[in-house]
Amino acid sequence: MDYLGVDPKILSELTEYKTVVYMPTHRQEGRVKQNLNEILDLGLIDDYCKENNILFIIKQHFYHEKQKVDVSNYNNIRLYNNVNIDTQILLKYTDLLITDYSSCYIDYLLLDRPIVFFAYDFEDYQLNDRELYFNYEDVTPGIKVYDKKSLLNAIIESFEKDNYSERRKEVLSLFYDEKARQPISNEILEYIKKKINL
Repeated sequence: MDYLGVDPKILSELTEYKTVVYMPTHRQEGRVKQNLNEILDLGLIDDYCKENNILFIIKQHFYHEKQKVDVSNYNNIRLYNNVNIDTQILLKYTDLLITDYSSCYIDYLLLDRPIVFFAYDFEDYQLNDRELYFNYEDVTPGIKVYDKKSLLNAIIESFEKDNYSERRKEVLSLFYDEKARQPISNEILEYIKKKINL
């Protein structure tokens, strides 16, 4: 183990490839299974990723991490459910994030990189799972996709031209004030040092 307990082989792979990470939120605290073979066209995604030196990583919510998903037949798709890597470290190495209603994208906004919002069960999620805190259109600065056939096109489009940088900045300002967007301040650093007796 190396950098923050992450296997060096994992870090090497993350730096070798362009990286797309699919990080969906849970469905009913894991009581509703996410059948990724139905949700994603893994074969199509893998073919595109092989041709373009892209690694497609699936990192499900911890409520779903014991769910069995076989990606062994794919060359450029990895399942990171049980990989020892902090989500924040993974986001650091992510070139394109795909999510649905997960708040992980709010952290990712700080990196100003493209996001695809894959809301394949949009109506069902709101009816049977939970309400959204905000109007979805207002706070999701990226391509919206509602079926698996459109997902690959959204990935391709996001890599070819990023049309959402200004919208990301607008949404970022909703969630972070100016001070929070700066590198760690001396005030915070001194507080941490004091707490851990450095």
